[in-house]
Amino acid sequence: MAEEDLKRLIEESAAKTQGQFERLEKRFDGVEKRLDGVDKRFDGVENRFDGVEKRLDGVDKRLNGVDTKIDDTRRHFEIIAEGLDSKIQFVAETFAAKLDKETASIREEMRGGFAETQAMIKFSYSDLDRRIRTLEGTVSSLESRVERLEGSGRPS
Repeated sequence: MAEEDLKRLIEESAAKTQGQFERLEKRFDGVEKRLDGVDKRFDGVENRFDGVEKRLDGVDKRLNGVDTKIDDTRRHFEIIAEGLDSKIQFVAETFAAKLDKETASIREEMRGGFAETQAMIKFSYSDLDRRIRTLEGTVSSLESRVERLEGSGRPS
């Protein structure tokens, strides 16, 4: 019996082991199915990341375009500013030259006017001086006549 018991124990042990293997296999199948699901979810996440990456690449390209436009606009304004600087400098120099010319012209006119005024004053002074001397001479002559008349009409 010992052999039959041993055989039976081995067969029972083999059946039990076989059952455990089958249960393990079912569990591994379940785990494998779950891992397949996780793989699919990771594939979905990876696809979403790929989409986000493509969108970010598009944003990068647009930003590079904006940067280029900003640089172009800045260079354009720098060129315009340089042109304005030279035009403003030209206007300032032209205005300064015209102002200097006008100032010199006004000074010359004023000098001429002053010279004319001085000449007129000298002429007027000379004329007045001549007239006063004439009047003084006339007054002196009249005074002499009055004295003579007064002296001749007095009884002596």
